[in-house]
Parts: sequence; structure tokens; C-alpha cells
Amino acid sequence: MSDFFTLIKYRLLNSTKGKAKRRSAQGRRMMVSILYFTITLAIFAVPLFPVMLGTFVDSASEYVLVGSRYVVLADAIFAAVTLLIMCLAFVNIIPFMIQSLFDEREICFLFSLPVKKHTILLYKVFDAFFSTFIVFSIYFPVFCAYGVARGGFSILLSVAAGLTASALAILIAMPVSALLSRRISRSSARKAGGLMILINVGVFVLIFILASTSEQAVGEISKTLLRAAASRYSPSTWVMRAARGELLDWLLLAVLSLWLWRIGSRVAEKMSLGGYAYSSSLSKTSTGDSSAYRRMTRFRKELYSVTRAENSLFFLMYPIVFGVIMMFLTREFMPAAIVMVLISSFYAAQLTVVSMAHEASCWPIQLAFPDSLKLALFRKIVVVGFLFTGVYTSGLLFGIVIIDLPIRYLLTIITAFCTFFISAALGLRFYVTSGAFSSGVQRRRLSLRATLVLEILTFLISIGNIIVPVLLIDAIAGGTWLFFQADKATSLIIGFGLPIMVSLVGVVFAIRSTGSIARRMIDGRM
Repeated sequence: MSDFFTLIKYRLLNSTKGKAKRRSAQGRRMMVSILYFTITLAIFAVPLFPVMLGTFVDSASEYVLVGSRYVVLADAIFAAVTLLIMCLAFVNIIPFMIQSLFDEREICFLFSLPVKKHTILLYKVFDAFFSTFIVFSIYFPVFCAYGVARGGFSILLSVAAGLTASALAILIAMPVSALLSRRISRSSARKAGGLMILINVGVFVLIFILASTSEQAVGEISKTLLRAAASRYSPSTWVMRAARGELLDWLLLAVLSLWLWRIGSRVAEKMSLGGYAYSSSLSKTSTGDSSAYRRMTRFRKELYSVTRAENSLFFLMYPIVFGVIMMFLTREFMPAAIVMVLISSFYAAQLTVVSMAHEASCWPIQLAFPDSLKLALFRKIVVVGFLFTGVYTSGLLFGIVIIDLPIRYLLTIITAFCTFFISAALGLRFYVTSGAFSSGVQRRRLSLRATLVLEILTFLISIGNIIVPVLLIDAIAGGTWLFFQADKATSLIIGFGLPIMVSLVGVVFAIRSTGSIARRMIDGRM
């Protein structure tokens, strides 16, 4: 086990940047890693623990009918949340497990060390757990609050049961991730991992809202969720009963954990640690058919390049998820518009930066294509603009259909596209004129100063292009001019004239800037 703890130690040290030649430097880096996990745990535990504790205390003396038997409402809520968290942990761990188990460079390095395969596998399991620590941070205040509500020795039992539930999710995900690795690449798994972050936050908000509502609503939701896990053979029911001190359920959990570890370790060793992944990937590379890429149009090439860029799915889904949550909570469009537009405009610029950095590793040099470099760069920012316009439109249509937003907000789609187009052009210019592009270091990104300037510019453009029209539309509908202290005619001129002027000037700048960048790249002055 000393080898395992040594690997974990250096895993934590490598999660922070900087050199650690001295023991004191290693200690500081270790403290930074521990502080990171502590802060993550506190972010979710501090607001959720008192809410869940109040819910468990209030429902400890009530019963809910599930099937043909009555269950204590507090137990029903805990079982329902456990089932939800186990499913969430399962889908979170799979992409990170694929990345961890099939990291050829690290696996080859670990094989060169005098470490057993089981130790490497156990280290990889904990690596996936560290990568999905946010799920455990959501579940931690739940089982702690359940134990505190019951009191006495139940606190330790609840903590042990919660840890066992987390371990079960990991053990179930081990063989599944090993099997899915034959169909899912590491790059696809990395994108799925970014999407899981949004789902985790959404589940946290869902649990917080349900726990804060009335007991009747919580009871109905818990009853619905518990029906999926009400069977005596369900692991979530075993976890709930184990937290109450049932010895038989502890025995079942122990047997199931050992059996899953045996199956998962054998499958993972055969497909990853046994060298299957590397031989399979080599054979796929040698026999691959490139006919599909020959038929790929230039536009599809840009779309493919943008969507395959690092964290592209996260950039696209993050604004709409939080925008929909804001619309659902406030029943208004303005807070959601602020969230979607301000975040999307900056992410449009960042996605262009990431796509340009990713370009060299996936495609030949752009100058080798029988195509205009200016048109190629122009297509890239158009693709980014259309993608984020689609995200914005999807959130807007959700509000119109679900919460009955006025259809007049559809007018902002035009200015939204102009905003994202201009932001993408700014991201392109900032990256091409940066030291990262000129030095050829594709992994480097913009400096902190450039990022802050880019963020300020995109925010100002989005405010003038979308927020002002939304405020004007609300003012016209409500009959009050909230942001103009002038007559109606002047307000209309300013409200519609400002976004039109910003859009025209910004689009002209984006087109001319793209042409200038293309000429400088052709002349070799970048």
C-alpha cells in the first residue's frame, strides 16, 4: 500500500503548477491541492447541509406510502437522493475513467515503475474519483445531515454508508467504462466530462430547490424516485438501511463491492493494463478509411474543427443551462439574457481561440488548402457565431414555450448573431497577434491581461447589442422607460440606434480585421 499512497501523493502534487525541488515547496503544493478539495466541498456543503438537515428533521416523524408499505419520509428522501447521486456519479466517472485508464503515456510510465498492476488500477480509480470530486461534494452534506438528524452512532453509520455508495458507483463504472472505451475516444470522453460539470450543478440546484419546498412536494418527488429503487434488491435501499444500522444490508454491500471490484479489475486489466487499448488503437489507425474526409466540404471542415476543440461542448452548453435555470427560477427573460449573452459572447471568443490552437494538430497548414485564407478564417468565425446563436435561440424558445415569454424577444436573435460574430473575430485577432501563435506553442492560450481585455470588450458589445434592446422591449411592453430619462421618440432612437450602430461598426471591423490578419499571415509577418 505504500506504493499506492506514493502515487496518490504525486498525483496531488502534480495537480498544482510550479517546481517542487525542496520539501517545503512540496508541502506548499500539497496544501494547495488539499485546499482546492476543501473549497470545492465547502461550496456545496455550506448551503446544502442546513437545508437537508431541516428537511430530515421535519420529516422524521412522517410516513409515505410506497407500493404496499409505509416508509419514513426522511428515509424515503435519503434513498431517493442516494439513487440520484449514484446515477450521477456513475455517468460522471465513466468519461473520466476512460481518460484515466487509457492514458497511454501515463500507463507506460507506471509500467516502468516497480508497482503491481492492482496498485496501478487502484490508483487510476482514485484518480477518477478526484476528477469527479464535485459529485461527492454534493452528496457529502446529504448523508452527513441524515446522520445528524438521526443522532448518536447514526452519524458514523451514515458517513460510512455514504462512502460505500460512492465506492459502489465507481466500481459499477469500472467495467462499463472499459467496455465503452472500444467505442468512445479519449477526446470524446473529455468533452463528455465537461458536459457533466453542468449536469452536476443542475442536480445540485434541483436538490436544493426540492429540499427547500413544502414537505408534500418533497414527499411526492421522493415517492416517485423511490419507486425506481423501492425493491429490496436495490443498492440505494441497501445504503439507506445500512445507514440505519441493518447488518444484513452491510453484508450485502460488502459482498457486492468485492464482486464488482473483482469483475471490474479483470475487465480493466485485460482491456487497458493488458495492452489491448494500444494495439487496438494502432490497428484502427492503420486500417482507417479516409474517404469520408475527402468528401468533407470546407464548411464541414470548419464545423468539425470547432466542435472537436477542447471544451467546445462545455462552452456551448454552459450558457444555455444557466440561462434556462434563471428563466425557470425568475420567470423572466432579463436575468437569463444577461447570463446567456455575457457568458456566450466571451465563450464565443474563447472557442475561436481554442479552435485555432487545435487547428494545427488536426489539419494541414491552412495555406496548403486550395482556398482563400481570408475565407477560411471568415468561415470559422461565422460557424462560431451560428453555433452560439443557435444556443441563444434554443434558450429563448424554451422560455417562449415553457414560461410564456413574449414572442417579441425573437427580434434580438439578429443582434445576438452580430454579437457572437464580433466576439469570435476579436478572439481570432487576439490569438493570432499573441505570442502563443507566433511561437508555435499550440497549447498556450491568451495571457491573463489579454483575457481580461477580451472579456471587457465582449461584455460591452453584448450589453450594447442585446441587453439594451431587451430593456427597450420590456419598457415598450410595460409602458415605463426604465433606462431612459427622455421622451419616447428619443428613447426609441437610442434603444434601436445603439445596437444597430454597434452591430454595423463591429461587423465591418470583424471583416476588415479578418482580411488584415489573413494578409499578414500570408506575408509571414505574424
